[in-house]
Amino acid sequence: MKKSTLLLTFFAILLVSCTANQQKPATKASNKVNPTSWSEVKDSILFQLSVDKTAIVIGDTIHTRFVIKNVSKSKRSLLFSSTKYVDFFVADERTLVWVAFKGKGFLQVIKEVPLAPGDSLLFEFNWAGERMTGGHPILGEYHIFAEAYLVSGLIRTGRIPAYIID
Repeated sequence: MKKSTLLLTFFAILLVSCTANQQKPATKASNKVNPTSWSEVKDSILFQLSVDKTAIVIGDTIHTRFVIKNVSKSKRSLLFSSTKYVDFFVADERTLVWVAFKGKGFLQVIKEVPLAPGDSLLFEFNWAGERMTGGHPILGEYHIFAEAYLVSGLIRTGRIPAYIID
């Protein structure tokens, strides 16, 4: 009798542990990528690019934000390779269409920026479909991304799709 009770208990525990580790479909569906933002944490620093919308009509504007945030519990310092901390880009399928700070001058000095826990740097720009070469916005698909110029290396964000529509 003792053996059968012990064996039955063992199988019940085994059954519960096997079903508890199964992934539920609802959990998988909740991990979808948000098409209006991109983020990554490197060395306890969050890099996050977001846009307020992904489609505009001619004459409208996409507002873009790039946040660099200290998500650690201690003070961190970022070393930038110049006074140009970040830049924003818009590309079509073949080429760069727009660079936010193209033609602007920046000091080529190493700049240390301390960030307390939870503190962040915010960079913003608006894109209204302009092209570096001039001319009117062209309907189509584009991608917005940003770069942060750290002494430790370039941080390039993922690309967020953007559309100019009728």
